[in-house]
Amino acid sequence: MTASSRPRGDIAHATLSVLFIALLGVCTFWVLSPFLTSLLWAIVICIAIWPMLLRLEAFLGGRRWAAVAIMTATILLVVFVPVTLALTTIVSNAQNITAELKSFESVVLPSKCSASAALPEWWTFAKLARMSVRTSSNTASPLPSLT
Repeated sequence: MTASSRPRGDIAHATLSVLFIALLGVCTFWVLSPFLTSLLWAIVICIAIWPMLLRLEAFLGGRRWAAVAIMTATILLVVFVPVTLALTTIVSNAQNITAELKSFESVVLPSKCSASAALPEWWTFAKLARMSVRTSSNTASPLPSLT
């Protein structure tokens, strides 16, 4: 079938094809969304390490497989060992951490000062907003007084 003999009015087929491709794209993003941060970090690490891989490959006489194996082992050690040590430290000190967190329940916060208690709450926010507008137009005084 040549291009001139193909039916030109099949709008339903074209529309459904585009909608199906769009649906596939949305579903793909939905499935990959939990992993986007990890993928971004993997891309950053690959770009940052690429020159070292090329130098290591040249040092090993052009053997890419050896350079990749060494770089993979090095990156795993650089990432895996500190994370493992941190997790073992957290697990071994879990009781101390929970005790410290529970001790914060007994901390008493100071009450409002007597001068600010007499003012309505909306007035202090309005005054701060006016001061921030005034400060943004005048850069000479970064911290205005509250009077």
